Amino acid sequence: MKHKRLNRDGWGFQYYPYYQMRIDCECFHGLACLIRFTDGEANYWETPKAGRIQVTGEGMTWLELIPDNAKRVITVKYFPDNTHDEERVNYPKNFCAKYRPSIWYVDIIEGIDYDEDGIAFFIDKYLDVIFTPEGDVKIDDRDELDAAHDKGELSDGQYADALAECDLILDQLCSDIAKTNSWCAEVRDIVEKRIAEGESITRCREVWELAKTQEVVESKRLKMRRLIPEDYKVMAAWDMDERVYKYLLGSACKTPEEPLVWLPKKDPTSKVNILMLVSEKEDGHAVGIYALNHDVERDVWSLSYVNRYDDWGKGYAVEGMSALMEHAVKVYGAHTFEGECAKENIGSRKVMEKLGMVYDHSSSYTKNDGSATFESDIYTLTIGET
Repeated sequence: MKHKRLNRDGWGFQYYPYYQMRIDCECFHGLACLIRFTDGEANYWETPKAGRIQVTGEGMTWLELIPDNAKRVITVKYFPDNTHDEERVNYPKNFCAKYRPSIWYVDIIEGIDYDEDGIAFFIDKYLDVIFTPEGDVKIDDRDELDAAHDKGELSDGQYADALAECDLILDQLCSDIAKTNSWCAEVRDIVEKRIAEGESITRCREVWELAKTQEVVESKRLKMRRLIPEDYKVMAAWDMDERVYKYLLGSACKTPEEPLVWLPKKDPTSKVNILMLVSEKEDGHAVGIYALNHDVERDVWSLSYVNRYDDWGKGYAVEGMSALMEHAVKVYGAHTFEGECAKENIGSRKVMEKLGMVYDHSSSYTKNDGSATFESDIYTLTIGET
């Protein structure tokens, strides 16, 4: 029998935000896992009643539930919150709440265990039950179950247990799909609350190995390393602060999780987009994000920086950006640097001047949401021969 990790790495999902937690409450006792799809093309299955069913794609969420005293993994594949596929013309109106499932996929299992990283995995018992909000119900891979039994991979008892669990799933989950939907939504509410309160992303070995090889740059007071998805929590210290975002292109976040829309899309090994989380060496707190982006066509590196408000005026931006620019010269062969700031943003202008940058020309820029346009100045610095 195959062992399958709940972060679904066999599907190539190991770099998506994955949460794993034990829940004990009136509605659920067991293990709950959640995967957020921050990018990726939509993939579909065909079903008789619901038609084309989306199973993966940007914005979707998978909730996986492993109840105690049951031999199943219930995976609810949700559309992005408050949406569903308009092609699903028979989608039940009473399902139109925040969490709208596209499909349920229930693996029948022998049991669960944990790998060396603490990632839960289940021992797959071949047989699956698939059902949709529109009422499709399918028992899948019965042929694989029978073949495993015939080959002696499953004992008579294991074979009978799998069929018995299938019958229980049909009775408990498929006989009243609307009730199952409400129960799953109730559990997801608990999971989402835990995440909002600080539940950590659960790393798998691939992510741990990636972290070990992360590029690191240091200065006297600061340590910088490549940004990774789980950094979204500490980023809230500046991402949710309107004061910090006054002159930035983007807008302050409403929730700490908003960066998870774009963070997993960033390549932490990129040689043209150097995005660094900056921490203070003395106490380890996250100061901000410093970045260099290489315009290959012009061979110019654009710099950007953002600090939490409490760390303004401490000289961190000058110290950290100077170290990062020196690193880019040595490691990436950078020569020309460019920065832009609003004319009224005196603090940012002083940072660039202290970095040795000089005024080149004036311009303007508009915030991404169109809320403000600023007259700006462009500063440049060339190091060595171009």
